[in-house]
Formats: sequence, structure tokens, C-alpha cells
Amino acid sequence: MVQLRRPGAEDITILATLANNRKVWENLRDHFPFPYLESDAREFISMCEEEDPPHTFAITCSGEFCGIAGFSRGINPDEAELGYWLGEPYWNRGITSEAVRQMVAYGKNELGLKCITAAVFEFNPVSSRILEHAGFIKTKQENNHFSIKNGQKVREIHYILKIN
Repeated sequence: MVQLRRPGAEDITILATLANNRKVWENLRDHFPFPYLESDAREFISMCEEEDPPHTFAITCSGEFCGIAGFSRGINPDEAELGYWLGEPYWNRGITSEAVRQMVAYGKNELGLKCITAAVFEFNPVSSRILEHAGFIKTKQENNHFSIKNGQKVREIHYILKIN
């Protein structure tokens, strides 16, 4: 059973362990540190505890911490970008798909979002499928977005979900 909850101090060790994985890091923007240390986890948890209302959540499955999902808010209060990652031992179980569905519902019902965006690197088709199954569609500018990842120029595919 997949659930979202606020991350807390009890998650520091497992957060650092799961996040300190090059395969996880390769699929995230470079502001996500690698190696990922317990000090990074403590700083992240501290930041999450200050959120009001909360917009970053621990993804759990059967009570076990599996990863993180959260919204980054911009200028427009009705919009946010969704980001997420899951620890490698939990990949390919449908956990992320359910977490994304729950995040969309939370964004709509609790944060009043009207639009949610997301971006994935083109070499991550699994994440693209997760977003598409949740109702996100590719933006028309999909070929014009790039990031620098590990010193390389990488194309990002951008998605959008309009909420009624």
C-alpha cells in the first residue's frame, strides 16, 4: 500500500542510503547532490519541516520509506512542478505511479493547483510513461528544453496536466 506522509528525522538514514545511488542521481537535475550524505538528508528534512502547507512528501509502501515526491512552486500560485524519485530497490512495482496519482489529487484538493508540470530526461522513458498514465501530456516545446547533467547537454521532455 502506497502512502504519502511528511518526511521526518526518522527517515534521515534511509533517505541518505537510497538517495546515495548513482542510478537515482542520473535521473534527477544536478541540484540533487551526489554523493548524498546524511548531512544532505538532515538539511532536506529540516527544509521539509518548515513547509506550510506541506508540498514535499515521503513515499512509503507498506510503511517503508521508498522515496520522495514534491511540488516546486513558482510565481503563479495555481501552478507547480512535480518532481519525484524512488530508491532503486523499489523500482518496477507501480509505487511511483500511485505516488504521482496521489500527488496530483493533493495538488488539486489541498493546494488548489490548476496546472501541474513535470520534466524528465529523454533517456528516462519509464518516468515519461508514469506521467502519461497519470494524464500528463507532452508540451509542444518538448524539443527545445535542455539541462546540463553530469557535464553533458541533455534534452528534457516537459509535461503538463491541466486540472479542472
